[in-house]
Amino acid sequence: MRTRTASMLLAAGLAAVAAWPAGPAGASALANVETAPAVWIRVSANIGYTCAIAADHSLWCWGANGNAELGIGGQSVFSRDLPVQVGTRADWSQVSTGFTHACATRMDHTLWCWGENDAGDLGIGSEADQRSPARVGTGAVWAEVSAGDSHTCAITTTGRLWCWGSNVSGQLGTGDTADSGVPVRVGMSADWAAVSAGGYYTCAITTAGTLWCWGANGAGQLGTGSTAGSDAPVQVGTAADWAQVAAGAGHACAIRKPGTLWCWGDDSYGDLGVGSTASSDVPVQVGSRSDWTRVSAGSPISPETCAVHADPTLFCWGYGRNGQLGNGGTESRKVPTRVMPEGGWWQVAAGGDHTCAIRGDRTLWCWGDDTAGELGIGSFTGSSDVPVQVG
Repeated sequence: MRTRTASMLLAAGLAAVAAWPAGPAGASALANVETAPAVWIRVSANIGYTCAIAADHSLWCWGANGNAELGIGGQSVFSRDLPVQVGTRADWSQVSTGFTHACATRMDHTLWCWGENDAGDLGIGSEADQRSPARVGTGAVWAEVSAGDSHTCAITTTGRLWCWGSNVSGQLGTGDTADSGVPVRVGMSADWAAVSAGGYYTCAITTAGTLWCWGANGAGQLGTGSTAGSDAPVQVGTAADWAQVAAGAGHACAIRKPGTLWCWGDDSYGDLGVGSTASSDVPVQVGSRSDWTRVSAGSPISPETCAVHADPTLFCWGYGRNGQLGNGGTESRKVPTRVMPEGGWWQVAAGGDHTCAIRGDRTLWCWGDDTAGELGIGSFTGSSDVPVQVG
């Protein structure tokens, strides 16, 4: 069972980054830039690696591979600096990257996970790591999945919410703190529309538009007006117009209809985007605009936040040391700062040490740290403080 505090995660993560093995000479040939996709529809990023789904529904990952988080099989732990296809199938519909494991759904509603599994993160009934996608259960019922630090949650096609993995802080929402290596149903009877698994907590939205969070709460990341944790879902305020939620490591953000953006929890680097570094245990509105369409919250090592306006312009804020804010600098920002170039952005994934986003023409761009090849541009050196196209 992994019992890691935020500071332990930071230390462990930085050590892991320093130890990531770069690919051997010629390793880039394993992912041929000429055959890698040029059109993308989904992207997910976490510390050191990225996974994305191409327009033909093939799945590709790149970056760090020390915990088999790329899902590309074999015994190699070498990082990859260009996209490598996960298997040969072209029927993937959604992918989510956790701290050291990833999960994805297929178009037939089956669910597959891979990577580190020492807390049952993969939901396959054992704690054996998996270098290739392993099927979760036998049912073809899964609609959406979210991989957190050491736990995973997923919603079925009938609106039922299940979680598995580490439960040291009650992040499975089952009313206890017992880990589970197989999916267990969240202990609240509701129809669920969206879920996001964070560091040691989870947030989810019901079909009625109410927002609920549970698990660790030391920084107020549950948004309930206190810092007391909960092993069962607790409602965030009384509003019933929540549309999307993104749980980072110690802070969360969510969009309310028609498009206002709210954040809460840890604010050490300006993660909340409200111009301060004072944490908040209740949601606070980011600016005054009401046309936000997508939001993504980063991980514990480099907690940035990024969100897209309807224009569609892209803004990032929070920790910026690795250039992950994409504004041409490496300073942290306390308020939303525009990512260049202006306009044309569609989906964003804040990975912590780096960020990736898809533009309206469905090209994929990444920026920030690249020491593990997580930008997918054919290098293992340095970083970029502006977006660069994958491949």
